[in-house]
Amino acid sequence: MKKIVALLMAVLLVMTFTACGGEKWPTSGLGAMLPAPGSGKLEVHTNKDNFRATLDKAKDDEFEKYVLACEDAGFTVEEEKDNSSFVAFNKDGYKLEINSYSDNTLKIYLYSPIELGTLRWPGGKAGKLIPKIETSLGSTEREDENSFFLYAGNITLEQFNDYIDKCTDAGFDIDYSRDDKYYSAYNNDGYLLYLSYEGFNIISISMEYDADDDVDDEPTEKPEKPTEKPTEKPTEKKAEAPKEDNDSNKKSDSIDQDIIRDDIKKAIDSYEEFVDEYCEFMKNYDASDIEQIKKLSELTTKELEVTKDFNAIEDKELTDAEALYYSEVSLRCSQKMLEAAQY
Repeated sequence: MKKIVALLMAVLLVMTFTACGGEKWPTSGLGAMLPAPGSGKLEVHTNKDNFRATLDKAKDDEFEKYVLACEDAGFTVEEEKDNSSFVAFNKDGYKLEINSYSDNTLKIYLYSPIELGTLRWPGGKAGKLIPKIETSLGSTEREDENSFFLYAGNITLEQFNDYIDKCTDAGFDIDYSRDDKYYSAYNNDGYLLYLSYEGFNIISISMEYDADDDVDDEPTEKPEKPTEKPTEKPTEKKAEAPKEDNDSNKKSDSIDQDIIRDDIKKAIDSYEEFVDEYCEFMKNYDASDIEQIKKLSELTTKELEVTKDFNAIEDKELTDAEALYYSEVSLRCSQKMLEAAQY
């Protein structure tokens, strides 16, 4: 997973974008599709394709009330929600994400539908490494001999997982991570495949070539096709010499595998918040602006610290729930960076 994050963070350094911001809820454009929040200090950023709002110092029940208001506004397609996050589409394919954080901050994202036409399958070497997806609807955003990025439509979640199995059979089974909506893996030649179910029956397929990745030296055990949603197992610490009446060991043995501890969640959420901040800044980045150049330097320094803390989580003894959450956020952040780099 570290390889994916490092690769895509490097790609972000070439992004440019234009946007505008403010402290009032918009009455036109994308933001006007959503209800205005009822409490909190507001900061809005919007452009022709995406909308983002940050709500600081919101009331304790603001998340629940705002989710209900958005459901009333029609965001109920492929809905997923828990105590701190909400994701749904409306009937026109607009995607809404709402995330609530422990400091009473809400982040609201609205994305325009992905534009699709007639899919042209990549013709280079990279395109021949995996089976062609069985649909004519899609959009090839980028391609060369050894890499490509595309969207494919009319693909159900069940068809997506069947396609993952086909790519696994094609040799992409090294250093893999899998969820029912995400898959990433290398093959023996150093090609990295990334598959994501974007929602609304649209998937993305990305292929990159990492010439410096010596995967041939790694074990290449092929994963079994899971019959249910897999859960990453927590990393085991190196065994220590047994101690008489070791209270810390007793505590570790008694940890509920279904919980996510506050310090672990805070570290993971902090990383995702930084990715959101970094992507938004780079969309507005102007290399001729001295102040923005300084800001970029600050973010680069911050990125090293945040990524170090995030990657260090892998060395901790995680519960099953923590390991799964860590994997989901890693893949989600990688996808955000990959999509942002297409602009």
